Amino acid sequence: MTTEEYKKFIVQKLGTANDCEETEQIINKSIQLLREKHIPAKVKADYLVRLKDGLKQLSSTDFDYIHWCNIQCAILYLRKLTNKNYAK
Repeated sequence: MTTEEYKKFIVQKLGTANDCEETEQIINKSIQLLREKHIPAKVKADYLVRLKDGLKQLSSTDFDYIHWCNIQCAILYLRKLTNKNYAK
């Protein structure tokens, strides 16, 4: 699975999250899976940026209010992670 395919898969999962806590768990699990596969830090960082950018391109008309709030929560959480160099 390519980084882009993985990103799309995670975006779909984030679109069904029930709250911000579940959103963070989905993101953390996706990062953990990359770590377990010994993916280089540069690829992990690229994945996080692509995921954040992919979420920013979504439209509120595609989601109900709760799930749209979770997408926004995911964007903020990813911004926090990338600022901390979490992908290393």
